[in-house]
Amino acid sequence: MLKYSAKYFDKTSRIVSKHKPNSVVTLQFFQRLDDSILGGMNEVLQLLNSQTNTASYSIKHLNEGAHIAKGEVVLELQGHYSLFGEYEGIIDGILSRNTSLATNAHQVMQVANGKKVIFMGDRADHYLNQELDGYAIALGGIKTQVTDAQVSRHDGNAVGTIPHALIQMFEGDLVAALHAYHETFPDEDLSALVDFNNDVIQDSLKALAAFGKRLVSVRVDTSANMSDAMFTNDEEFGVTPNMVTKLREALDKHNGAHVKIIVSSGFDVAKIKRFEQHNAPVDIYGVGASLLTIHNTFTADAVRIDGKEIAKVGRGYKPFSLKG
Repeated sequence: MLKYSAKYFDKTSRIVSKHKPNSVVTLQFFQRLDDSILGGMNEVLQLLNSQTNTASYSIKHLNEGAHIAKGEVVLELQGHYSLFGEYEGIIDGILSRNTSLATNAHQVMQVANGKKVIFMGDRADHYLNQELDGYAIALGGIKTQVTDAQVSRHDGNAVGTIPHALIQMFEGDLVAALHAYHETFPDEDLSALVDFNNDVIQDSLKALAAFGKRLVSVRVDTSANMSDAMFTNDEEFGVTPNMVTKLREALDKHNGAHVKIIVSSGFDVAKIKRFEQHNAPVDIYGVGASLLTIHNTFTADAVRIDGKEIAKVGRGYKPFSLKG
């Protein structure tokens, strides 16, 4: 495990063990953003329990999922530096990634106005991160995800219907692709990906005509550099509120009021907020890479030595407050 620790932590531990063998240090961990969701604390505690003798030093911590503020102490370790000091950077990294993802998901849910959100971030990061990332995203409130690995550590569910590749294999014939899907998975909901031919209304209506009530939803995933066929003068690009409104109107006009509209492609907090401000008739948002951005970076400060408050200027001891 210590191969993942920065070398200066190892060197510091050796120096302190030699020159300050009886000193007791207080180490406090915090981050710098308000309205955040603490993630990774359970993993940190598992790490400390498996790699260190936790009976030899004290641990104070906030609980997983706690709402935290800028500068708030989430973890305090007190004891001889050599007992836990080398894990400082590893702990920072665990808390930074998990808290960032949980907070990103929380912020998306805050602006989605109660609408369902699907985490589609599998292709945006290394696959080995999926289990922990899926858990962190679920901690922030998004439990519908797209791989079995992502949902393996929480009680959410993995969903998915057809990719563009399946439509391509049927030479762009969406209805043929959907028939093949339905024959293979007859008990699953039928959802049509309708932007392959860059004509979302016509492909949606074709799917609706072919499957009627069996068609549960359509997903629009138009790239930001494309203007759908409904816009004759290329006046709008990508997925837009106006596009979704026109699609909703077309579906309703052709007895498709039951069909839900899923949107994806470049959605983040700002884009979802814009769609909601325009009252776009979206039922489900698909969000990917934006949820994986690291915003909440943690650091740890040594703030006391043998009970005496001494720390880097501007980063002194903060009373620990247990909550959440």
